[in-house]
Amino acid sequence: MSAKSVLIHGRPGPSPAHAELARAIGADFQPTDFILRWHDTASTPLRRYLSWLLCSLSFPNRKSYQLFLSEGLHFLPLIMRFLGRMDRSQKTVALLAEPSLFFLHVGRYPVSTDRALRWALAKYDVLACVGQMQTRLARSLVPTDNPPLIVTASIGISKQRLSALQQARPALGGDTLVFIGHGPDGWRGWCKGFDLLLQAVGLAARRAPGLRLRGIGDWDQRYGREQIERLRCGPPELEFMGRVDDLIPCLADAALCVHLGRGDAFPVSVLEAMCAGIPTLVSEWTGTSEAVELVDRRLVVPLDAEEAASRILWYLELPVRQRRSLSECGREVAAQYTVERAREIFVAAYQEVLRHFGLEDGATYIAK
Repeated sequence: MSAKSVLIHGRPGPSPAHAELARAIGADFQPTDFILRWHDTASTPLRRYLSWLLCSLSFPNRKSYQLFLSEGLHFLPLIMRFLGRMDRSQKTVALLAEPSLFFLHVGRYPVSTDRALRWALAKYDVLACVGQMQTRLARSLVPTDNPPLIVTASIGISKQRLSALQQARPALGGDTLVFIGHGPDGWRGWCKGFDLLLQAVGLAARRAPGLRLRGIGDWDQRYGREQIERLRCGPPELEFMGRVDDLIPCLADAALCVHLGRGDAFPVSVLEAMCAGIPTLVSEWTGTSEAVELVDRRLVVPLDAEEAASRILWYLELPVRQRRSLSECGREVAAQYTVERAREIFVAAYQEVLRHFGLEDGATYIAK
């Protein structure tokens, strides 16, 4: 690649998926608060604003970059432009692969934060949306063609990981549900739909008494107890596994994976469950629903606990041969979402942006 780029990321570092994509285009890495750290610590607004100013004035090698790629809607590159620290040929690209767009869509943020993020959306030169859900949300929030949207992919599953998961033989005839995702609490719990999951499984358990839920991931126990105490229905039989090193043994007796995300951009855990042969039920606001609906549209549900419970019961009433058919189809679909494919799509999107601004020839398709 002849154009140079830098990924501006949060703390403690970029997500492994985004780092992999950035490395595919030979990007440098720079935290958004490299002078006065605030992003992962308790800090005052004054400290944050001062950090933005100092980092904007002291950004390393700023003149050598043609693209400033932001992991989400960071304000640093926009402030650099406002202060004249970029020339007109240098462009900013927001990589939208986190729940901020959905939070804006449903009014989750305070008024001041909402206005600031909407301003940032309009000020970036390009919005690079990971997956179809993010693209729809961005278009609803920025209905004009400026800034343009470009569709890209999140990192998928490595060949080694794919091969291991495909060896799994889940107990499709059973009634154990599984959820895979990390909290530990707060906004991540809301984004992962943890409360909605408990409510849906609790409702389904009224008609399927043997139903139990296994949660895999890093969750605060106090937060989990609070969510269970808030349930109007009886709590489901729940087993917390915590963070695990080897996912496959935890999936051995799972019949269905459930992930009711609220704007969860593209959880790879859904693809991993599908690769392991476990049919997966997701909300329509989970980014990987685009993969799940290729298996069966009935496995994608609204953000409604009663509807999710009804669909869980629908699945449990299916004969084992139909569950196995969904399992095999899910394996085939998920196997398409590989690391290699994601890299190729991202590099093509990168070249697309370069050509759009006359920086380099490449394939062109800017979503309208």
